Amino acid sequence: MREPGTNWKFLLLMLVAYISTNINLQGFLALMPFLQADLGLSRTQAGLYSTFFFLSTIFLAFLSGRLVDKAGSKRSMVLGISCVGSLMLLHSLAINFTILLVLAFLTGIGFSVVAPAVNKGVMEMVLPQNRAFSMGIIQSGVGVGGFLGAVLLPFLGKFFGWRRAVLFPGILALLLALVIFKLFEKERGGLKKNTNLADKTGSLKGVLLNLFKNKKLMAISYLCLIFGIVQGFLITHYILFLNQDISLSETLSGLALGIMQIGGLIGQLFWGWFSDYFFAGNRRIGVLIIGLSCTLTVLISAIAAGFSMPLLMILVLAFFLGLSGMGWMGLFFTIVGELAGKAHTGTAFGFALFFMRLGIVLGPPVLGYFSDLKGSYSLSWIIIGFSVTVFTVYFSLVDKRKKVSVMS
Repeated sequence: MREPGTNWKFLLLMLVAYISTNINLQGFLALMPFLQADLGLSRTQAGLYSTFFFLSTIFLAFLSGRLVDKAGSKRSMVLGISCVGSLMLLHSLAINFTILLVLAFLTGIGFSVVAPAVNKGVMEMVLPQNRAFSMGIIQSGVGVGGFLGAVLLPFLGKFFGWRRAVLFPGILALLLALVIFKLFEKERGGLKKNTNLADKTGSLKGVLLNLFKNKKLMAISYLCLIFGIVQGFLITHYILFLNQDISLSETLSGLALGIMQIGGLIGQLFWGWFSDYFFAGNRRIGVLIIGLSCTLTVLISAIAAGFSMPLLMILVLAFFLGLSGMGWMGLFFTIVGELAGKAHTGTAFGFALFFMRLGIVLGPPVLGYFSDLKGSYSLSWIIIGFSVTVFTVYFSLVDKRKKVSVMS
């Protein structure tokens, strides 16, 4: 089997594919006001859609990663994107909200295959010295897709109705799946799975036991859990923190949230490039810097309510919160892939994604509860800062690698 090489054409194609799947999710959520008016949904019902979507991505994270290892990243990518696109077309035919919840759960299954497939694709196609930067490029597809979906689909929904609006991302995903299938099929080895690697994957139980025994992989997975909590908290509560604790207006709070999202998008690219080109692939230093940066910005946020901070300083703080608190995935998932080995890369990504998504789902309600007890978000910020510091230090003590190595 040929050594990994930096295939920029297919890297771009994988990015576009990842963007398209995220347009489907974020775009449909942006159409929720149209669904509320059409189907008479309560706010609680509207919130259930994303809950059902992420339930399947969490529960099936290990199995989807296992599928990617067995079928290969290319075949899995085509399968996952086709599943998301087809199910989004079915969304337009749903006659009630119960059917939409079932479709949300099934769409999450398709998405749970796409994520480890594109991550594994990076590990297979990119040279080690460019790997973290390339992974950051792919992970930026989450933010770009979310932005495009949130902007485009409400616009289409206003003029054509939500049922016709969801046809756009669904058809786009199916077309991209077809393009990927045709291009990869032309490659030598194309869409054929690597039977030698597939034979080495072993049983799922055995693979998971080995992953649990890998102290370095567990350490980065714990960090994925903590940073998943951070990300979920920032997305859900940051605008409320600014409005209620800092007394910013709704408009300025929204501006700060947008700047934080921009910081996260830049962070996806910056941290990988930083690790690849400044520390010759020494991931440990990169993780330490991200962890310390996150802790610093979180602690400043914890004490911000007691001071009259200028608006410019608040916006700068929001940017750096996004840079470290939302821009970490590219570098962290690169470490996961490098620690796993070729035969188990997909399963390892599913493993890390399970921890990350669990944090995103559990973090907002738990930290929101502590905020209600305290009457402000200061205690929640302190809990986050303490957790990030502890698990960042733990990872740095466990991982003693000096530089990246090609997957075994």
